[in-house]
Amino acid sequence: MCGNFALGGQIIDASIVEVYRQRLTREEKRQIRDGEDPPWPPDKAHQKDTQARWTVRRGRGKAKLGPTFDGSEARLVEELLIPAFGDKSHITIDC
Repeated sequence: MCGNFALGGQIIDASIVEVYRQRLTREEKRQIRDGEDPPWPPDKAHQKDTQARWTVRRGRGKAKLGPTFDGSEARLVEELLIPAFGDKSHITIDC
C-alpha cells in the first residue's frame, strides 16, 4: 500500500515593517527607479532605504447596521485602507 498523508499544515505570515519616509529630490527618485545609486556621501547612503515602497495595509473599521435581503438589519464592517511606507516581511513555516 502506497500513499501520502498530509499530517501537518503551513503557516504564512506577511507583515509590513514601516520605515522613515524618504525625502528625495525628483532626480534621486529617478535614479533609484532606474536602478542607479544616487551620488550620496557614505553617511547619508547608510540612512536611506532605497528598497522601501508604498503599500496599503488593510484594517477593519467600525461595524454599522445595514439592510439585508430578508429585510432584517445586519452588521456590516467597513474595510479601512491605510497607506504605509516600508518593506514586506514574509515568513513561511511548514509543520
